[in-house]
Amino acid sequence: MYTSSYVWAKVLTYMEGLLTDTVVSNWFEDAEVVELTDQKMVLCSHDTFRREIIETRFVPYIQDAVRELFQKNVDVLVLVSAAESPLPDFLLLDKLLVIAQSKGIDAV
Repeated sequence: MYTSSYVWAKVLTYMEGLLTDTVVSNWFEDAEVVELTDQKMVLCSHDTFRREIIETRFVPYIQDAVRELFQKNVDVLVLVSAAESPLPDFLLLDKLLVIAQSKGIDAV
């Protein structure tokens, strides 16, 4: 498998062809891949609002890009960095585990 930074750069470039450079840079400027396997991609955004927009509007584009470029079907989970979360770290971790499990992702 390729490095997460390589895959993410290719995904962003692919999405720029479907959307616009401005849309991609506005919504993904702070997003980074924090975990990548053959089955899942975990993104982290440093802004709760951006995370919600990415999750609700752009996950299908990300999945299509990975499928088209790398012939992989991945689940995409979008998290917000702990620094932006109003929850203490131990509660944030519990919340993230519940979200991952609700999406059928084994996060343990």
